[in-house]
Order: sequence, then structure tokens, then C-alpha cells
Amino acid sequence: MAISGKVVTITLNAAVADGATIEVAYSAPATGGLQDPTGNAVASFTVEPTNSTDNAPSATGATVAADGVTLRIPFTEALSEAAADAPPTSQFSLTGTTASINSVAVSGSTVTLTLAASVKEGAEIKVSYAATGTKLLRDADQGTQAVAAFSIGAENQVDYAPSASSAAVTGATLSITFDQALDSGSIPASAVFSVTVASSTATVTAVAVSGKEVTLTLGAAATAAQAVVVSYTAPATGGIRDSSNLAASSFGPLTAANQTPPVLASATADGQTITLTFDAALDTAFSPPASAFTVNFATVSSAAVNGSTVTLRLAAAVHETASLTVFYAQPSSASRRLTGTNGAVVAAFSGVTVQNQTDTAPVVAAASVNLNRATITFDQDLDTTATPGAALFALEGTTRTVSGASVRNGSLTGLGEAALTLSGNVREGASITIKYQPTMTDSGFQDQEGNSVAAFSVAAENTTDTAPLATSGSVNGATVVVSFDQPLDLTRVPAVGKFSLSGTTASVSTVQLRNDEAAKTGSLELTLGTAVAEGATIALTYDAPTAGEIGSQPALKYLRDQQGNAASLSAFALTNLTDTAPVVASASVNGKSLTVVFDQALDATSVPAAGSLSVSGGRTVAGVAISGADLRLTLGAAVVDGDSVRVSYSVGAGARIRDLTGNDAAAFSGEDVTNLTDTAPVAVSAATVADEHDNDHGETLVLTMS
Repeated sequence: MAISGKVVTITLNAAVADGATIEVAYSAPATGGLQDPTGNAVASFTVEPTNSTDNAPSATGATVAADGVTLRIPFTEALSEAAADAPPTSQFSLTGTTASINSVAVSGSTVTLTLAASVKEGAEIKVSYAATGTKLLRDADQGTQAVAAFSIGAENQVDYAPSASSAAVTGATLSITFDQALDSGSIPASAVFSVTVASSTATVTAVAVSGKEVTLTLGAAATAAQAVVVSYTAPATGGIRDSSNLAASSFGPLTAANQTPPVLASATADGQTITLTFDAALDTAFSPPASAFTVNFATVSSAAVNGSTVTLRLAAAVHETASLTVFYAQPSSASRRLTGTNGAVVAAFSGVTVQNQTDTAPVVAAASVNLNRATITFDQDLDTTATPGAALFALEGTTRTVSGASVRNGSLTGLGEAALTLSGNVREGASITIKYQPTMTDSGFQDQEGNSVAAFSVAAENTTDTAPLATSGSVNGATVVVSFDQPLDLTRVPAVGKFSLSGTTASVSTVQLRNDEAAKTGSLELTLGTAVAEGATIALTYDAPTAGEIGSQPALKYLRDQQGNAASLSAFALTNLTDTAPVVASASVNGKSLTVVFDQALDATSVPAAGSLSVSGGRTVAGVAISGADLRLTLGAAVVDGDSVRVSYSVGAGARIRDLTGNDAAAFSGEDVTNLTDTAPVAVSAATVADEHDNDHGETLVLTMS
């Protein structure tokens, strides 16, 4: 409040309305009130000031009438009803309804909008005014104040009976949605509903009401592909009602949107493919990754959606006897989850049995050989009437051959087996490979569906367990090596006295056993006290213990394999690999022919020069020749019967005496020569008597032959 001269100005906390009647009252206080400059107090008064306010009209609210198509907006003052000021329908807009505005009417302080369609009961309606263009809502008195743009909520007074707007089914649950909230206490009997699933009548077992929905429970779940239709016959009492107790009318048949997720109906496998078939079509836009699926005994490499099927590609083909199960886990990304064309997401599933329809030819599962019999086991049963010929088989790792074949199916496993008869026993430890090659004239193995077994090559487990067999033996100087067809027990080294040799006087001084694990063989190595002669025929005998001795002496050391099978050797011939330089064995002379005999044959081309040989008594060597083990010298003059002869050899720069393997003979000197010369006696050329005892008796007569 402010006082200036005769004027008291009062400022209000809000503007007064245009055209409102205003009254100002003053109650004079005992002290401190209004007074003139001389102190005279102003008495109490009441006055009605002239209202010169001219505000623009404003909306005070909005109401949708019960008919649903009339919307009234009251304003703070009368509005101009002039046609020039009548705003078009485009100035107004509504939210909360799809109804459009047919017309606008102004009467007094109220604007009435007529709608093209009824507003729904309970809808939250908002009306907006744009205040654009030249035709605007204005006040009626001055016509100068236009209504500003506004947006206000409208009270919805519509109240009509509830009406079913849609229905949806998920499995055994059918939900009917109404256009307004229902009385949850007005639950009708199940008999007033009629439901068909795939044109067959379905039983309604329960009814529930909540919010805008009536939920029916069906006696059996609908599948995603089945059409579901519901009808309602309004009863005289106890039917569906809203909160205003208005009863819903009968409706139907109303088709329910089927929101049931597709369900896996079957799973089949064929080789490298598993097909999952669902009971309804799937949306191909939702394709899960391969990692969403798991199959026992197999790896899923890809997944593809097509129609109502999902095709899983496996990393490798499954066997026709494999028992398969499939699992599906929903991916974390909603866009990768299996989804029906109805938008329903397929639930995860686990341990679903896969019908294995794979039909493949039999393949080898295992193979073994024992002595003269081999067994091949297949991964499925065989046609026992289809017996392959022996010519279809070949063996590696042995000289044995297949002489016959038979086919049977195991009584316990049901798997097919082929029994091959071999021409003889295979060696223990030998790596045996069985090869099979069918021909145009002999298709060989087949399963019971007629699928032929393809060519194969399989390593056979060798279960042969025989006593160690000596496969070869040799002697080189003072070392004997005997090879066996399998590893030996290195902990049971026999005593040296258990071995004896023929063809030599040498005896065994040490015994050693060795194994070649890679080759799966064993060897016996003996060291002799002296070397055997080159070319000598040597045989080895082992004094093996008896079965009784082995049984009564658990720690007995004897020659055996790692399974305890005893070995035996009886006059086992050894290849003599001894290779020493030639040595003079003897020498003899007969007249002009002197022969030096060596302990082995000589190289006939290694004839030394005559100058490398010398004969005692100054005898000359006129010629040299080699024949077998003989070095033959021709002397310049014949030796005389009874002469003492020696021969020597020096290794020269030229040809040398050597054996057939190239070993040079060492030089020798003064080698005694047996004189075999036998000539007739000749005339006495001189005679002397010698006194050997110096007793002057002359006991010795010496005759000298010419």
C-alpha cells in the first residue's frame, strides 16, 4: 500500500478478473490509521471501485460429457460469437483418444467441441488450443483480448458398459481384454464362455477377473499353430460388469491372438545334420548362434532357421548307433533367440532325445591278432551271409597271408565281427596291419541294410604271447649276438655255464641281454674267452631249465621273455662274421715248389712280387702264384732232400698278400718249411773218421755224398 496526496494505492497479490465486482472495506484502527496532515483520522468505510480490468479470457477447465462426443471448455468471461472470430477445428487437438473434432461452437463463456467418435470410458483426455491464424477466441466486451494457447486435462464423464476389445492365448491361458476396468468381484461361470481350439470345443476350467482382463484357463493347452476362438453369452445375472455395475453384452466369436511359443515337436539326426521340427512357424529374422545348441557326442558348427525347422550342422557325422540328446539355451541377446512368427519366444529345452536316422556303411572299430587268427570288430552289425574272400585281404608286418574269413555278430554287443584265419602264427610283438580292398566282383562286408564296407587299413593289436624265438645269430671274433623276435626279461640273465659252442674251443666268459623297445625285439650277447677262427662253422646251445625247475624256483635266472615264456637254443647255427688278416698255417717244399698255406682263402689277384719273398740258403724265387689259401713259389733250383728251408715275406709297395675281404697279410720272417723233397742217394765223394771223444778210437765215420 502506498499514500500519495489524496490517493491510497493498494497492490493486490493477484489480478482481478475482467468485469468482476470489487469491494474495498477499511476498518479504522484506534491508532495508526489513515489521517490527514493535521491528524484527523479517516473513519471506516466500504467502497466499490470501478473495474477497468480488461484481461484475455482463459479456460477454467474441460469436460467430456457422458455421451462421449461432446467436450465443453468454460472460460473466465464471455467470448465473441462473431463468425469472424470462430476458430476452425484445426486450432484444437486431443490426446488420449483417436477421435477427431467435427465442429467448434462458441456460446457465452463456453466453447463446445463435437467429436467424430466417442471417447472411451476412463480415457485420460487432454485438449489443446493452438491460438494461431486470424480466427481466434476473443473476449466479447472489447474484442481485443485473444485467448492464449493452452493445454488442459478434461474430466471424462463417459460411463458405458464394458466391451471386449481383444483376446490372446498362451498355452492353456486365454485372456480377454476389455476397454475399461472391470469389477474383480463379478466373476461369471465358465459355462457362459464357448472356446474352440482348432475348431474343436475346449473346456474352460477356471475364470478370473483382474483390471481390464478376464482370464480363462483351458483344459488343454493350445499349440502355437492352432486357431483359438472365444464367445461370451451374457447371463441375466452374475455376468461381467464394470465398477459402475454396467454389464458387458454378449460377444463373439472373437479370434484370440495366439501368443503360445512354438514347442519342439521332434528332433532327428542324419549323418552330419540334426533337424529340429517345431509345432509352428519360426521367425527367420531371429536366428540363434550355433553356441546356443549342445548335442552330446557332437559339436554344432552352425544353425539355420527355415519355416518351422532349425537345421543344426555338426562338425562331423554321427554314428548310426549313437544315442543323441539336444539342448537349447536362450542367447543373452533377445534378437538371437528362437521366436515364433507370432512373436512368442521359444523356451529353453534340455535333454531332448534325437531320433538317429543315420544309415552309414560299417567302419572298423578295432582289430586284433593272436597266433594264426585275426579278429576285426565293426561299429555295427553285419550281414552274416556276405562273407568276403581271402583275396580281399593283405597283411603287413608279417609274411603270413589270409587263408579264410568268416562273419558273425556278437551276442552281447551286437556288433559285427570278422574272423580271419592266417597261414601261420604271427610273431609276438610284430606290428601287424590288416588291409582290405573290395572288388567289383566281390563287394565283401556289408551291413544288414546292404551298405558295403569301404577299403580300409587298420593296425591290429597283437596279443600273441609265445616263447622268444631266435631269428638270427652271428659270431664275430669273440662276440656272439643272437636276436629274438620279442623283448627279453633283462632281470633274468642266465649264467655263462648255461651256454656252449660247437666248432670252436672258445668258451663263454660274459652274458648280456638287451632290448630294442622301438623294434620290440631282444638280443643275447656273449663274450668268448678267445676269438673263433674265420670261416669256422659255429653253433650255440643253451641249457634251458625244465618246467619243474622254473616252477619250483621263482627267482631262477633263465632266458625268457617279459611274460615269463622260456627260450631255447639247440645247436643254433651262427653266421661267422669273423674277418681277420690271413695268417700262415703251414709251409712245405718239394723240389722247386714251395707252398705257404694260410688259414683262409686269398685274393687270387693279390700276387706279391717275387722280390718280396725270400728263401733261406740264398735260394731265388723264380715265380709266385695264389690258389685258394695257398701261396705257391717256384724256386730257381730244387732243394735237396733233408735241406733245412725257411721262407720270409716283406710287405712291399706293390701287390700284397690279402684275403678275399681285403685284409692284408702281415709280413713274416723265417717261417719253417717242411721239406718234402725225396731224391735218390748219390755216390760217396768223401769219407772221414772222427774221434768224437778224443780217445783215439775213431768212433764216427762220415760219408759225404756228391
